[in-house]
Amino acid sequence: MAISKDDEKFKNAKKLIFAGLDNSGKTSINTVVSENAASLGLIKPTYLVKRSMFQYLDYDFISCDMGGQKKYLISYFKEPGKYFDAVDACIFVIDVQDGDRIQQAVNYFRDILVQFTTFKIQPRIFVFFHKAERILYNGNTDDTENMNEAKRIINDINADRFALEFHVTTIVDVWSITKAFAMIMNYLYPVDGLVGGTIKNLVTAVNAMISVLIDDHMIPVAQNMHTKQTDELISASAPNMFTLKQSMDRVKKKPSKMVTFVWEGYNFVLATLPEAQVHLHLLLIGAHGSMKIDTIEKETTSALQEIYAALKIE
Repeated sequence: MAISKDDEKFKNAKKLIFAGLDNSGKTSINTVVSENAASLGLIKPTYLVKRSMFQYLDYDFISCDMGGQKKYLISYFKEPGKYFDAVDACIFVIDVQDGDRIQQAVNYFRDILVQFTTFKIQPRIFVFFHKAERILYNGNTDDTENMNEAKRIINDINADRFALEFHVTTIVDVWSITKAFAMIMNYLYPVDGLVGGTIKNLVTAVNAMISVLIDDHMIPVAQNMHTKQTDELISASAPNMFTLKQSMDRVKKKPSKMVTFVWEGYNFVLATLPEAQVHLHLLLIGAHGSMKIDTIEKETTSALQEIYAALKIE
């Protein structure tokens, strides 16, 4: 079935395109945010454009995963209105390990901007420097040079015409992708002002270091504070707690309300309302012995109920 904003059913949906050369990692990124990380093993090269629908909170999105093989790029620019018009956000993915094709990638980026200008639209553009595990974990010089060179050329091409953000991502760290994607969602549907106070009050009530509201795709919707230490703790714990919860729910044969564990002087809590149709999760992290564990279930339940009411979702 074709999915288009011209269809009355999808007219209010936001349109995202995932563009970049073949083998850059577009489909892996799209799969993580629109389905889940468990589907990564099923990925095959994209044939032309794969259009799909996914939900963030209570909002609909049309996701267009654009195959990056040369024969497809030619097709896109023969009929650009089918692919580049009515775009709300563009995620352009560059493989930082593929230094030989950096110039080819940025040439494609330039051609896409020409189409946005032709159609007189102003989508925000998010450039993902992907497969960047060697930059993030090893400080790889070659990959860093590839990234910096691509960034320099892209900035020159853009010349401040479009709002532009850069993110460093890797499938090795799923949180690097979902955290970057949260920036896209926050641009399209800013909700922090609706729930920020509730999250902040929850931290105070249970004496936690941080609380993060996360959707069922592991996209962080809002959090009450941001430091390098908390980022590292969240990055290390969130994907594993999601996996643990899913595994235990299968054993239990029904959704659980809360998962907790203790590690190296920290308490980690992942709480949800299993009866809700749209699942949101609160991740709490605090010092072991200081967090008020005995009141967490009551406080998180109350906070989630407030959040659902504020966001007007069930």
